[in-house]
Amino acid sequence: MQRWTIVFCALIGCDERPASELPSAPALAEVRLSGALEDPFLVEQSGLARSASFPDVYWTHNDSGNLPQLFAIDSTGASRGRWNVTNASNGDWEAIAVGACEAGSCVYLADVGDNNARRKSVSVWRVREPALPSAENVRNGDAANLSTESAQRIRIRYPDEAHDVEAMWVSPDSSLWLLTKRPLRDAAGQLRRALLFRVPASAWRDSAQRDSVRVVAELVDSLPLVPVNGDSDTWVTDASFTANGPHGARLAVRTYQEVAIFHADSLSGRPGAEVARCSLRALRERNGEAVAWMPDGRLLFGNEGKGGRMFTGRC
Repeated sequence: MQRWTIVFCALIGCDERPASELPSAPALAEVRLSGALEDPFLVEQSGLARSASFPDVYWTHNDSGNLPQLFAIDSTGASRGRWNVTNASNGDWEAIAVGACEAGSCVYLADVGDNNARRKSVSVWRVREPALPSAENVRNGDAANLSTESAQRIRIRYPDEAHDVEAMWVSPDSSLWLLTKRPLRDAAGQLRRALLFRVPASAWRDSAQRDSVRVVAELVDSLPLVPVNGDSDTWVTDASFTANGPHGARLAVRTYQEVAIFHADSLSGRPGAEVARCSLRALRERNGEAVAWMPDGRLLFGNEGKGGRMFTGRC
C-alpha cells in the first residue's frame, strides 16, 4: 500500500499536487451497481448507516436546505419509508450513524456541516430507530409522511476553532467520533492530517435531564488523510464503523475518490492502523458522500442527486 501524501508530509511538508498527479491506490474490488435511490425527495444524500434492527435496511438523509427527514432504503436504493424527525431541525446534516442508546438502538443525525467554518457550535440529534411500515403501505404510498419519536440533542463546539465535518461514527458506549473534512494548516503553514474529535457518552446522559447540553469535543488524534487545497477529491465525506465485521472491528473513511480502512477498537470505536486503501474512481460518482458497511464485509456507497446510484464493493 502506498501512502504518498503521508511520505511527502513527513519529509518536506505535505505535497499539494492534485491527487490525479500522484500514484493512485488500488481499485475497489467486486464493484457492482446495486440500484438507484427511489424516493424522489431524497435528493442530497449525505450519509448512510446500516440499521441495527432490520436486515438490509439503511438509514439516510438530505443535507442543508432540506427538511429534517429520515429515510429508510434497502441496498438497492428502494424506499422503505420516510419520517419527519420530531423536535429536530436541519441546518446542515452531513453524517448519520446507528448506535446504542438507552432506548435500545438509535439513529444519530449530525448537523455538523460548516463549509465556511463559522458556526460557533454544531448539533447531533438522536432518535430511536422507528418501526418500518409494511411493504403494502410502502407500495400504496402510505409510508412517506411518518413521524419519529422526539429527538434528543447535544450541542458541540470544538476546542480550537470551527470545523467543517462530514464524517461521524458512534462507539458501542454511545460516544461520538467526528473527523474534519477540509484542508487545515499548522502554525508553520503546512497542511495537516484530518483531525479526530470525541464527544463522551456522558453528554447524552446530561442531555436527558435538559432540552440540550453544550459540550466541548476532545481533540484525540488525527488520521493519515490529508485534505489538499484545490483538490476536493481528497476531502473527507463520510465514515462507517462496525464492531463485529468479518475481520473484526473496522472503520471505513471515504473521500470523494478513495476509501481507507482502519483497524478499530471494538469497544471505544477508536481507529488504529490503516490496513487498506482503495480508489473509488470506478464508481464514476460526481458527489460521493455516503458509505456504510454491509454484513458480509463489503461496502455500500451512495452519492448526492435525485435518483443517485448505489454501488457495492470490497476494499
